[in-house]
Amino acid sequence: MKGFSETEIGIAGYTTSGEGIPGHIKDSPADFIVDEIPLDFPRDPNGKYLHIKVRLTNWDTNHFLGELAGMLRISRKRISYAGTKDKRGVTTQWFCINADVSDIQPAMKDVEVIEQYRSPAMIRLGDLLGNRFSIRIEANANFSDRIMSISRDLSEAGFINFFGPQRFGAQRPITHRVGKLLLMGKYEDAVDEYICDPAIDTEWFRLEYEKSRDAREALKNFPLHLSNERVLLQKILEGRKSEAFDYLPMQLKMLFVHAYQSYIFNRIVSKRFEVTRSVLETQIGDVCVPVDGFGNPGNDQIKVTPFNQQKIAGLVRSGKAAITAPLPGYESAIEGGLQGDIERELLEMEMISHSSFSIEGHPELSSKGSRRSISGVLADFQSSDGNWVSFALGKGMYATSVMREFLRNPDMTVYSGP
Repeated sequence: MKGFSETEIGIAGYTTSGEGIPGHIKDSPADFIVDEIPLDFPRDPNGKYLHIKVRLTNWDTNHFLGELAGMLRISRKRISYAGTKDKRGVTTQWFCINADVSDIQPAMKDVEVIEQYRSPAMIRLGDLLGNRFSIRIEANANFSDRIMSISRDLSEAGFINFFGPQRFGAQRPITHRVGKLLLMGKYEDAVDEYICDPAIDTEWFRLEYEKSRDAREALKNFPLHLSNERVLLQKILEGRKSEAFDYLPMQLKMLFVHAYQSYIFNRIVSKRFEVTRSVLETQIGDVCVPVDGFGNPGNDQIKVTPFNQQKIAGLVRSGKAAITAPLPGYESAIEGGLQGDIERELLEMEMISHSSFSIEGHPELSSKGSRRSISGVLADFQSSDGNWVSFALGKGMYATSVMREFLRNPDMTVYSGP
């Protein structure tokens, strides 16, 4: 893959100032450790569901899910989980199995079942308080003083709650581009974008297809593990290119639209920060939400007006509330004030409207929209020798959005590893 800048996924700006640390992260899985902070589920030996706590090394959540379902000879739909995790790391997370199974000990490499119990309650996506991260910065010296200085700045100013590079495809950051093409009804262009983007891809078989557009030859060249690309190529060969995306997994198809919403969010927040230089400064027209100690938002939304601005500003500054920005959808409305002006201008530039998110003929991909906090809370920060840092984040927050404040390198080379 060719190098790319954070700006290509909508990211710009730092809440901290000063010099960063000349290093990178994710040299090896053992240098990036993630532990879920679970909810407290009831335990009952006669419960319908089996909850299992699993430690995975270098496993993508969805890949493990498929392997576990195959081992148990059940449908993937019978296994749920609280949160998805990246492959590159050591992750501890909870899975929930809706089947008559017990004492699971998968004979898989780098998989360890730590705990299991039955419960009457099902684990659903988002059923966690957050995640605790332990991360080593690979650098040529000990930067413990600088690490603590940056962490103090983050505790005071917060960090910009960007969607990290993983959201867009850490290896091929094209998911948001595919999503935009789907929203515009350009299904055949979306197929081509997913198979090869010459601005990003360097693999010979992708570039060869880009030149020849010979699907039959490409099927000979594309590795078997690239099953999604191969599905699209097969449909092209059958003369069904315009409907090829119908044959991809639902979860993947939804990811494209969600990634584009995430890109729009990142750009709105980047532009807002460029103007205000803070993620804690409320503006008239903002929509704010209460948050807990991890930064997780509550359901209540509060519109900032001239009459309540001072009070809400105090809540935001004290970490009891957060300003939000939109993940636009067909039920969204552009708010007033600075942020509304930014969103309106950006959507016009992108040639996308809120109604675009209602995709004709594909209701399963349509999105009504939602909101996300623009700031994150760095909870329980600790540092130790060897440039290790650890901290807790609320669910849906990206550790890479924290670590970029320490590394301050706007190209993606700070994220090492395959």
